[in-house]
Amino acid sequence: MASLSALEYYTRAIATISNGIFAGFAITMGSVSIPIVRNSPDPPRSFLTAFHTAKKIALIGFAVTASHFASYYYTKDPRDALCGVLCLVPIISTGFTVMPINNQLVAMAEAQSNDKKKAMELLAKWSRYHWYRVVCVLSSFVLSVLR
Repeated sequence: MASLSALEYYTRAIATISNGIFAGFAITMGSVSIPIVRNSPDPPRSFLTAFHTAKKIALIGFAVTASHFASYYYTKDPRDALCGVLCLVPIISTGFTVMPINNQLVAMAEAQSNDKKKAMELLAKWSRYHWYRVVCVLSSFVLSVLR
């Protein structure tokens, strides 16, 4: 591959760094935040707190995706496009898989529901859906680092 121009280099560097942050965030949510929420006395309220904090950080995902596609625009390297797609898939599928669960947990928290069994079932389901997002984003990061 020919040497990268400064713009191509910085675009790719931003994509890789932000992808690492996004992957680290996703891993932390699945391996730290959700287990803490599950073990709390009031899982729906704990989820609500984690959710409001996490949704701000999750916006990094949009920047990651945009930066991978910007890198592809400049380099025409299909690996950049693949990294972008691997970051885009979890963002889009979140609306169909995780958001309905988020909405139920938020509604339970706002209603001050004490149905811990239902909350635990929802958190288990949320966690299952979340790990495929982790796999996609982590795969994108590894591919981004290895190119």
